[in-house]
Amino acid sequence: MKKEIQSFRGLAARSSLPWTLLTVLVLTVIEVGLFRALGWGADRLETAFTGPSIYLVFVIALAGLHADFCLRGLLGAKSDLPYARLGLTRRQMLAVIAEQNAVCYFILWAWQALLSLALAAWWCHTHPAAVGPQTVFVTFYRVSFLHALLPLGDVWLWVRNAVLCLSLGVCSAYAALSRKTVGPMIVGVAAAIFWPTAMAMSIYVIIEIAILLTAAAFCLMDGKDEPDDEEA
Repeated sequence: MKKEIQSFRGLAARSSLPWTLLTVLVLTVIEVGLFRALGWGADRLETAFTGPSIYLVFVIALAGLHADFCLRGLLGAKSDLPYARLGLTRRQMLAVIAEQNAVCYFILWAWQALLSLALAAWWCHTHPAAVGPQTVFVTFYRVSFLHALLPLGDVWLWVRNAVLCLSLGVCSAYAALSRKTVGPMIVGVAAAIFWPTAMAMSIYVIIEIAILLTAAAFCLMDGKDEPDDEEA
């Protein structure tokens, strides 16, 4: 059975990783262009990142990737032929697809954080008169979108981000297998919209974590094996 799971993991990776890399590429090109066009004339780094431009690109990228996983996932619009051939239970398939999708969400988060740091360093290099020893550090604390990307000492926000990636992985896998896409889609879009989080928002973040875990738990319970799967 381990061989079958590894084979299915390869199928899942070939389905999800190309879309993730394409999303990252398009996001990079658009954000670099927008930052150069709209943020370059700002007198402070914080001002250069203030505004909806880069944030909206990330929101659309995250929501779009989630929609792709839900609507065009490994089995979303296809037959259950791989399931029948490999002899995997639906629970095993759910776990594998959720794992692969969660990795893709982590990749998108990590790349957006690195790209934001690179844009900040680029701006600082070309605006030396407006830069101090802690300019980047302070900016990533004050701008809610950047703070959510790199929470620094905000432990609850680190937890939120990890839970978000894992929960969206479960929800999108459930949608791909069950074809029940409305609920998982709403969870993904809401998670993207509410990504920016300012400092001192621990209660809000804890509530968000609880909602994400609840959504994932529902998908896991509703996506449990059918009786025939258990017997097989």
